[in-house]
Amino acid sequence: MAAALPNVPLPALVLKHAAEHGDEVALRQKHGQDWQELTWAVYAARVRNGAAGLAGLGLGQPLHTAIFADNSVDWLVAQMATGLIGGVPLGCYPTSSTPDLLHALGHADVSVLFCQNDAFLAKVLPIRAQLPLLKWIVMFDPASEAIGTDGVISLASLETGGAAALVRDPALLDAKIAALSLDRVGLIVYTSGSTGAPKAAMLTYRNMRATVQGFGELLGFGPGAQMLSYLPLCHIAEQAMTNFAPLYTRSTVSIGGGLPTLIEDMRAVRPTYFSGVPRVWLRFEEAIRKAGAAGKEALALVGLDRAAVATSGAASLPVETLNFFRSLGLELLELYGMTENCSMMTVHRPGRVVAGTVGEPLDTVDLRIAEDGEILVRGESVFAGYYKNPEASAQTIVDGWLHTGDLGVIEDGQLRIVDRKKDLMITDGGKNIAPAEIEALMRTSPLIAEFVLVAEGRKYVTALVQPDPAGFGGADYAALVSAPDTAEHLAAEVNRLNDDLPRVAQIKRLFVLPQPLASDEGELTPTLKLRRFKVHQRYAAEIEAIYAGTAGFDVAGRRE
Repeated sequence: MAAALPNVPLPALVLKHAAEHGDEVALRQKHGQDWQELTWAVYAARVRNGAAGLAGLGLGQPLHTAIFADNSVDWLVAQMATGLIGGVPLGCYPTSSTPDLLHALGHADVSVLFCQNDAFLAKVLPIRAQLPLLKWIVMFDPASEAIGTDGVISLASLETGGAAALVRDPALLDAKIAALSLDRVGLIVYTSGSTGAPKAAMLTYRNMRATVQGFGELLGFGPGAQMLSYLPLCHIAEQAMTNFAPLYTRSTVSIGGGLPTLIEDMRAVRPTYFSGVPRVWLRFEEAIRKAGAAGKEALALVGLDRAAVATSGAASLPVETLNFFRSLGLELLELYGMTENCSMMTVHRPGRVVAGTVGEPLDTVDLRIAEDGEILVRGESVFAGYYKNPEASAQTIVDGWLHTGDLGVIEDGQLRIVDRKKDLMITDGGKNIAPAEIEALMRTSPLIAEFVLVAEGRKYVTALVQPDPAGFGGADYAALVSAPDTAEHLAAEVNRLNDDLPRVAQIKRLFVLPQPLASDEGELTPTLKLRRFKVHQRYAAEIEAIYAGTAGFDVAGRRE
């Protein structure tokens, strides 16, 4: 068991580290080609000033704030300042549409919105009249043209006003800080909505502490450890890696330019631990293979030469990719987690990696498989429920056990994910089909970018397929769809992969998607998980035509 962590709520840890290690670097942020450093002392001062500024806005409790911005030091200051006075922050995806924002800000009763700049604000202004509780908008960009208009102020002025208030009354925040406890809700995270509408998961500071207790030491967090923040902070995985673990273990976090500059930022930071989704690992693999590098040289090419351990999560990682990085000497492990468990539940242990599984439960988590195959977990990391949704909360947490909605099996102590419980398909012959496993197998082909299975209530299995232009030599997508040999190549590839499936699960017909799946169409979540039900809804007519034989083509003995 790892050494016990401080019994201190997350935002108070910033003050604790400032008092004990004020000159150490807490955060680094990329500006152009330079990286600006922020010590714990400066970080804590900004958080205190921001908290005092919020306290002076005259808002009631509970205070709910939202942050609509790319990752930045300002993002973290806004979150911690909200928490320091007992408020509850939530993050909005930078790619959120105006309807997405209307739902999140309205449902979560947000009264203060932190916003990056005028481009972000343009998505908010059309709905502000529909959000009567939204009293203040705080702009990160001090040059925003909206500053000074109704209820719009800058973060700099909020902090300046807070600093002045603390000079007048140094004890201004003391009672609020003293009232913080581990059992207070400290964050709302909206679920990805891969099987339905997103729900607002309430996470307590005890949840955050417990999850770090489970994985922090195992993954090498601690003083001197270096992390890179690049995925949106509104996602539970990035919260765990940028806030929860670094704050509880006093690790240093560098904030780069996100996915567009990821490899460049990786080379600059050279993190000691890195967590990526499968798409990121595939991108790294492609860069290494193109360069023809090997061993440490290959890992240095993508900034992983200092990483003692790395993880992959959110979806199944192709076995070939897992083995590729492990052959280079990187201790790459797969993990399994979810928002409702405050991120991680299982992870491979070094030396006990079984491809196709997601490892063993953390020491802080009890895990069992229900009679119907659903994965159940129990522990202090299990969330406090869904905001304003007691029915869903009661269905999700039963007798202390979190019902994950995922189906799994334990094989030699390792958990293997079968599929989402809601996604399990039953053919008209009563055969169970687990689409996620089959889709993951098909995506191992360099010709296939996305694969969406159809089988529920049908005589046989078909699929909607999105070809990968890179696998066809970089062709334009529209040209690729219309090319006469595209279907032939896809049919041959799926026919080959069908050999790895039982006969009842083999794909009989395919339909090529006319355009790539997209987040703004609702077909993918903001974290690029497939929303299968949305795709089925959009292409309902085409699916009927596939089974009628008037659309698509056969995998074996393909029709013209």
